[in-house]
Amino acid sequence: MLSFLDAYSGYHQIKLNVTDQNKTSFITPYEAYRYTTTPFGLKNAGATYQRCMQKCLQTQIGKNVHAYVDDVVIKTKERHTLLEDPKETFDNLCRFPIKLNPEKCVFGVPTGKLLGFLVSEQGIEANPEKIVSRLGEKALPLYQLMKKTTQADEAFRDLKRMLTSPLILAAPAAKEPMLMYIAATNRVVSVVLVVERPEEGKAQMVQRPVYYLSEVLSLSKQNTTPTTRSWCTACTWPPRNSSTTSKSTPSG
Repeated sequence: MLSFLDAYSGYHQIKLNVTDQNKTSFITPYEAYRYTTTPFGLKNAGATYQRCMQKCLQTQIGKNVHAYVDDVVIKTKERHTLLEDPKETFDNLCRFPIKLNPEKCVFGVPTGKLLGFLVSEQGIEANPEKIVSRLGEKALPLYQLMKKTTQADEAFRDLKRMLTSPLILAAPAAKEPMLMYIAATNRVVSVVLVVERPEEGKAQMVQRPVYYLSEVLSLSKQNTTPTTRSWCTACTWPPRNSSTTSKSTPSG
């Protein structure tokens, strides 16, 4: 069972140092004002809020809680602990204190939306509205051809099939090795992270996707070779805190 929490007013719950409040001052036709809490738009506001949540839920993160800025997911493995897990979370939130938006909090549900993904007991399923895996490459004929052709029809059918059959992403475990696959053509670079796990009824290890993305290259980025783009992608987008093997599959 899952419970989803949303913090109220986001960054405004973080108090500003008194000596820094004057730096946020602004003038209106009537008075001059300044922020006493963290305003939206500051460069390090997100990192500051995330550190606050990490410290607040330090004893739970990785065990029965995941937190991303103001979104918190509580995982309940056994039904008899459905009240104990949220109570532990509330006790930690009250210590800081972090206020929640009751209209956006749900408890004891099998699935829910988080950061544009559908989270359930089975894993993390991509939201059909935000699927990005190689859609850029699949849609290139549609971008280039404005009139109805056989090639455009085939590209549209491929997009429709991918949208109606999204992958379910696996949640990586702590210190679990992951593999990175990179596919680079003259126009598109795609990356996917996978984990290998044993499954019942399978003789070999089964690979499950953890995360994936795809980018249609601009004209300036198309001047490099696919191999160069593959290794640049591997160097500039490394998965953190994991033991990773990188595999490159250039083509074109």
